[in-house]
Amino acid sequence: MVSREGWLPDNTIGNLAYVLDAKSSGELVKLHELPSIDSEDPNIIAAHGRLYHLARPANNTSGRPMPFEVYDPSTRSWDPLPPLPQAPFFPYAKAPRLYYGYAVWGSCILFSLGFLGMSLTTIFFVPVLFNVESRTWHQVYVKHNMGRANGCFPWHDKAVVVGDTIYALGLKRGTIISFSITKSGSEEEGTLSYSLTTPYFLNGLKIISHPKYKLSKYTLQCWSPLGDFEFCLVQTTDSFDPKCQHFFITTFKIIHKEGTFSRIQSLFSALQFMGTQGYGHFFPLFCYNPDYDPKKLW
Repeated sequence: MVSREGWLPDNTIGNLAYVLDAKSSGELVKLHELPSIDSEDPNIIAAHGRLYHLARPANNTSGRPMPFEVYDPSTRSWDPLPPLPQAPFFPYAKAPRLYYGYAVWGSCILFSLGFLGMSLTTIFFVPVLFNVESRTWHQVYVKHNMGRANGCFPWHDKAVVVGDTIYALGLKRGTIISFSITKSGSEEEGTLSYSLTTPYFLNGLKIISHPKYKLSKYTLQCWSPLGDFEFCLVQTTDSFDPKCQHFFITTFKIIHKEGTFSRIQSLFSALQFMGTQGYGHFFPLFCYNPDYDPKKLW
């Protein structure tokens, strides 16, 4: 876990990182091998048993490449990788770049990125792929009308991959989407290309409702795979209650089908409360099951 909530010795705010081993002490242990690149928005990616860091430069509208690095536990250091350049992925240099999530597909990492339009109100979706073996960045094509955020893209959090099918949290809160990635051509012949199919919403997700506590466009959420196609979705909104905070906890199962026929079977949904007096408001950004084995997910 990497946070920017920490004062460094020179009285400036910088990154702090912690390791949580839920199977042993369950305590947070400070990680001293911080990402070598200081950024205003550190994004840690777990892929192929390694940790990657994609950084947004402090001056995010300068057109500078987005630095990228990988952690080497043998040397306890962060090694630089080819940065993500501005062109041809982002159309103009002063576009504020945004990070939303990622997916691990074979030997590649598929990133869900975006940028704000000239009005600073419209989000444009930019999928980008990094091939770990060749250490190269690649454009991923989507239909023109999918380039704008449409309630599906950009997806949030770490997506789940089943073959070439991808399940993810949609841009619209409380939605699960599905789409596929395809590859054609070859890098040797200069014809290699990647593309995403049109996403669709999975029907069947039922979240408990309450007359006082309601989900809104300001809902914060994250999810975690539990195994056997089952997931846990955690959501919260501003309650303006200094003593406690409410959370919507929903478990569900994805009924995986080929094509566009996958659906959701809701299992359980409840409204839970957590005492927060003296701690402020919590933001659910990441959750996971310590007993979860990615190799046995399906």
